[in-house]
Amino acid sequence: MKRLINLGFLFLILAASQVRATPMLAGSVSFDGTTDLFTYTYTLDTSEFEGNIANIDIWQNIGFNFDTPFPVSHTEPLGWMFVLSVGSVGNGPFGSEENIAGSFWSWWKNPGDVVYDDIQTFSFTTERSVTTSRENNYGLYNNHRIIPTGYIEIGHIVGPALVDINDPVSPVPENETYAMMMAGLGVLGFIGRRKHQRT
Repeated sequence: MKRLINLGFLFLILAASQVRATPMLAGSVSFDGTTDLFTYTYTLDTSEFEGNIANIDIWQNIGFNFDTPFPVSHTEPLGWMFVLSVGSVGNGPFGSEENIAGSFWSWWKNPGDVVYDDIQTFSFTTERSVTTSRENNYGLYNNHRIIPTGYIEIGHIVGPALVDINDPVSPVPENETYAMMMAGLGVLGFIGRRKHQRT
């Protein structure tokens, strides 16, 4: 029994040694008063990680939208590509509370590209100010055979304010729309009046 307890403690010590004290992803933001744009910069440090981070996902929208918004600009290291992705970040069942669901600005490692740099920097520039929410808003995905696989880091990091694309938006017609509507009504009135005069 004592041997079993010792093995249990040894397992806990090994498991604890695998837990990182600091997150692999760190973020910062800067504001350019000339352009009124915010630049969000993220540094990925995998120097103490044996897996393969293949996705960095930063939450953008509450809801699913493949079209917008896009940042004004973005940068990524060689071997990575920037995408607008939609879905759920997390390892729980789809729709569960521990997952983040919506649209993401993501960096994906290009298939076949081997990048072994331990520290890599990514950024995007947008007009959206910093979010005040403390909800989890990013995830790192490990696709390596080394366990654990899946989303190995989910947390909160500096990022832009979320866009709620689920809010109903009441469209406000432009002046040109009113002008076209009035012209159309005028043409209909003219045609109706001519028909009335003929009969």
